[in-house]
Amino acid sequence: MPLRGPVSNSPDAAPAVDGAQAPPRAPAAGAPAGASIALSDDPLLLEALTGVALADSAVITSPSTDRFIDQLGANAPAIALIDASIIGAFAVSLSTAYAISDVFGLKHSLHRGVKGAKGFYAVYAGLIGISATIVLIPGSPLGLLTEGVQVLAGVLLPSAAVFLLLLCNDKDVLGP
Repeated sequence: MPLRGPVSNSPDAAPAVDGAQAPPRAPAAGAPAGASIALSDDPLLLEALTGVALADSAVITSPSTDRFIDQLGANAPAIALIDASIIGAFAVSLSTAYAISDVFGLKHSLHRGVKGAKGFYAVYAGLIGISATIVLIPGSPLGLLTEGVQVLAGVLLPSAAVFLLLLCNDKDVLGP
């Protein structure tokens, strides 16, 4: 003989014992009849998720969920900036390692192993080590360094654009 009968998926039904269906539960204390319990108090979001217009019923929101969503929204730009800075650090150090290796005639490619392009990987590791050392020096003026790099990039960008334009118009380099 089973101890529990069929379980109803209805939120208004109480659990049944010995196959008997219990009467529906009363709404939570302080909740009006027909209230919906939701994870957010945004009526457009709730209407989109439930397909029911919420003007007819009250909505009970969970403060902890709202706080979580608020914190997630507040922290998302910071997480995106951290991600962008990590990607930027790898891109700048790799491009610098490529340029230095090309100038000195070293084999340079990520497709080659460390044994195939020792100079390239040594330059790359050295750049990361120098960068980490500068960042970890106590009291180093990181804001001043960042602004200096941005000013240098702004000053050098016009000349780089001119050389790039000359390179693009050179038929010996790019062909007809």
